[in-house]
Amino acid sequence: MKHFAKKYSIPDIMKTVFFTFAMITLLFLGNSSGQSNGWQYALPITIDEKSGQTLTNYAVEVTVDTQTPIADGKMDIDGKDIRISSTCNDTNFLKHFINFGFNSTTTKIWILLPSLPANGSITVYLFYGNSLATTTNTANVFTNGPHSATDSTTSVNSFTTTSFQTGFAFRVKEDIIVTHLGMNVPSGVSRVCNLWTVAGEKIVATVTVPWAPGYQYKELSKPVWLTPGIDYLITEWNSGSSPYYSQSPPGTFGKEITYIKSHYCTSCLSTDFPLFGNSFTIYGYADFLYSKKQVVTPKPTYTLGTEAAKPFADFTYTFWALDANFTATDQTGTSYKWTFGDSKSSPSKNPAHTYSNSGNFTVTLIVKHEDCADTSQQTLEVQLGMDEPKSLSQELRLYPNPNTGNFTLSLNSNVRREIVVSIFNPQGQLMRSELIENVYGKFTREYDLPGFSRGIYLMQLVTDDEVVNRRVSIH
Repeated sequence: MKHFAKKYSIPDIMKTVFFTFAMITLLFLGNSSGQSNGWQYALPITIDEKSGQTLTNYAVEVTVDTQTPIADGKMDIDGKDIRISSTCNDTNFLKHFINFGFNSTTTKIWILLPSLPANGSITVYLFYGNSLATTTNTANVFTNGPHSATDSTTSVNSFTTTSFQTGFAFRVKEDIIVTHLGMNVPSGVSRVCNLWTVAGEKIVATVTVPWAPGYQYKELSKPVWLTPGIDYLITEWNSGSSPYYSQSPPGTFGKEITYIKSHYCTSCLSTDFPLFGNSFTIYGYADFLYSKKQVVTPKPTYTLGTEAAKPFADFTYTFWALDANFTATDQTGTSYKWTFGDSKSSPSKNPAHTYSNSGNFTVTLIVKHEDCADTSQQTLEVQLGMDEPKSLSQELRLYPNPNTGNFTLSLNSNVRREIVVSIFNPQGQLMRSELIENVYGKFTREYDLPGFSRGIYLMQLVTDDEVVNRRVSIH
C-alpha cells in the first residue's frame, strides 16, 4: 500500500512550499466540512417557541456564563471571538449583541433568529476560542427600527447664539435601545450631542456629530437602553456662534416617546446641565435613533447544552500487505464513523481493516463531539509486492494533537530522504520552515511553538516524491 504524490526535484521543494501557502485555505476547507475553521469550542442553545406563532427576524435574549471560559483561557477577554450559528457546520453566522454583564456568569446576549417556528424549537451554537477573530457584536439585532425621537420634524424658524446647549426632556413608553445621537441644524460646525438622565444630571452617552444639511447622526460605541419611568434629556451644544432651529409648538415625536419640555443654557459648556426651559417651544433639534424589541407572550424559552471542544478528524495509518490499521488523531470524540472506500465502514475509534484487492481507496473519517462533526479524507493506493519507498504518511504521527504548541513529529522512512517541514497558520501564512537532511529509519523531532495563538495550523512535509499535509490543533 502506498500514498504518493507527483514527483518533485529537491531544488523545486522550496518553490513548492511558497506556492502552496496560497492554497492553504483550500486545503483546510477541503479536509474538513465540520465546525468553522479557527473556533475551538461550541455551546449548543436550544430555543423553544411558546406563543403559538411563527416568529421571523426575532431577537431572543439568552444568559450564558462567559466568566468560566475566559478564566480557562478558552474565550477572548473582550468577547471578540463570540459567534452564533444556526448549525454547528455553518459559517453563516447570525447577528448577536452582547447586552451587558460580559465576563460574568450572567452575560446577556441577544441573538437575531431568522425564523422560529410556532410551538417548535431550533438549536443554535455559540462559538468561541479563536484568537484571530474580530468583533461582530452589533445592536442591529433589533429589526423594529431605527426610529427618530423627533419623528424627523423640520422647521424654517432659526436663531443664532453662542455656547448654547439645548434639547428636550422626555420619557419612553417601553424599553428602547438608543444606537445613534444626532441633530438637525441650519448650518455650522460639528456639535456635541449628549444623552442625560435628569435625575442626577448625568451624561450616559456623548458623541461629536459633524455638520451637514438635514439630520445627521453618529453611532454610539456602546448602545444605551432606556426604560419607562425615568426622565431623560437629549441635547446638542457648540462653543461658537451658531444657528439653531426653533419651533412652537414643539412638533411631533416618535410614538414611543413622551415629550416633557425643552431645556437650554447659554454661555455654558457641553458638560453643563441645561436647567432652563419650557413646554411651549423647542430650541434646536437634538435627536437620537432607537430600536425596540419584538414582544410576544409568552416569550420563547431556552436551554443551554454542554460545551464541546471542536472535533478534529485527522488520522494516521499503518499497513502490511492488504491489512491496514487506522488511528484517529482526536481520541475524545463522542462518535466515529469510518468508510474505507470499498463499501465497508466502522464505528470504532481506531479500526483495523483488510482490503480484498489492490486499488485506490478514499478513506473518510467523521468525528463527532455531541452534535458537531468534522470530516477528513485520505486516498490510499493499495498494492501487493511493492518494493518502492513507503509513503511518509504511512508512518507519520503528530502527538499530542490537539496540543498547547509543544508536540512531537514521528516518522519511519525506509529510504534516505531530504524533507522540508513547513508550518502554516489558519490564514495560510508560512510561519516557519526547515530542511531536514538524511532522514532514514525511525525519526522524531520535538516542536515548541511559543507565541503561536490558538487555532488549526497545517504542517506540510515535502520530499522529492510526495507532499504530505497534517493539521495541528493548538489550544
